[in-house]
Amino acid sequence: ESFAGCRLMTYQQMLNILSTMTNCTDFGWTFSGCSGINSNGEIKKEIFANMGKAKSLSYTFSGTNITGQLEAGIFDNLTQVVTIIAPFGTGQRVTGHIPANLLKYNTELVTFADVFNGSSGLEVATNIDTMFLTNTKLENIYGLFAGCNNAVMTTNENWSILRKSVILQNKQTKAILRFLKRLFDENIYKK
Repeated sequence: ESFAGCRLMTYQQMLNILSTMTNCTDFGWTFSGCSGINSNGEIKKEIFANMGKAKSLSYTFSGTNITGQLEAGIFDNLTQVVTIIAPFGTGQRVTGHIPANLLKYNTELVTFADVFNGSSGLEVATNIDTMFLTNTKLENIYGLFAGCNNAVMTTNENWSILRKSVILQNKQTKAILRFLKRLFDENIYKK
């Protein structure tokens, strides 16, 4: 909560601060409520460029105006991250399509939750079945696509493929099964 509520902070000021936080591991609520931070409709990977030692991102940018399409490779630098919970908040934060290989380098990831919660009209890539391919430690994915009204799948098979992928990649994890029902809510539009 280091800078929580700093309404006059700009996007560039945030990047400058983040460039000095290279040894930080916990980014919980760090810039929450900093409504002056605006991403202009794109969520760029530069915001995570200096967070290579981060272990936890929880509501880090909640209440900012960082919204839009996720840039390809956005989480690539977060190789030590264990927890990602709603880093941009919930509800209409992420738009457009989910980039391919979103979590490819996040091999320590245990919790990836509420990231797309409430994102209406989200387009899910055809290769969503590889989303969790390298995340063999993953246990918690609650609310990942909850409330995603009118989410567009590129094929009718994507949800069942993703379900199977999550289970196959995480055979050792019984906890994953508890979250599948909430993960895949009924408000999905299939082309």
